[in-house]
Amino acid sequence: MDDEITTSYRIGGKEHAFSKKIEAIQVGGFILKDVYIDFTSFKYHNINGLLGLDVLTEREFNIDLKAFKLLRS
Repeated sequence: MDDEITTSYRIGGKEHAFSKKIEAIQVGGFILKDVYIDFTSFKYHNINGLLGLDVLTEREFNIDLKAFKLLRS
């Protein structure tokens, strides 16, 4: 199996996820290729997914918090 199983310890307790390499994913107007994504079930109904700082910094994204926009350097 190529998927890596990870365990995270957070305020809400222990959670398990698996990491999988995705050929491409679209984030806003940007297409990211060959990115590893962690898949897990969220216990919170208003969260659709998380985009990690590892992905944002590696691909040189900036976040404009005032305008709430994702920008590329």
